[in-house]
Amino acid sequence: DEHHCQTNARQRYLYRRRLPGSYRSVPLPWPRRHPFSDSFRLYAGEQWVSVSARVVDKLVDSPLNDPLIRYIRRSSNPDEVWAPTIALNGKPEVTFVNDRRRYVRWPGDGSAAHPAVLGPADLPAIRDSDGFFARKIDLAAWPEAFDALDDLAAQRPLDRKSTRLN
Repeated sequence: DEHHCQTNARQRYLYRRRLPGSYRSVPLPWPRRHPFSDSFRLYAGEQWVSVSARVVDKLVDSPLNDPLIRYIRRSSNPDEVWAPTIALNGKPEVTFVNDRRRYVRWPGDGSAAHPAVLGPADLPAIRDSDGFFARKIDLAAWPEAFDALDDLAAQRPLDRKSTRLN
């Protein structure tokens, strides 16, 4: 666990169960029965992933899909678990790069539950980042957002060096 959210996610998927017919989940006093072992580990991450064609093939064709999908069917946010767990288990092995290539600004000290809504004042930071995407935009508050971001993309050189996002 490199980030506190990974420990929280593990608790959410192992010690909570979604109520049938509902999006609510309830805590359990014991871990749920699960398919995980030393050779099939649970991974959680953001639902916003960027993957290669090789990883897409693995995600679609993995024999681990059936047991994982049966398990996460009763989980609160299965989209945070499915892709990372399938991609990082089994063959072929893949390389994981912890860089989502998205510009995200977190309010305050970064421990907020949700990213900040971006606005025109964020354009210089977005321009200086190496993100392919910007998250999170409210078009009602900033209707010109798509045009402004398209303009930034058109100005961006193709050989840009990678830098870490916040």
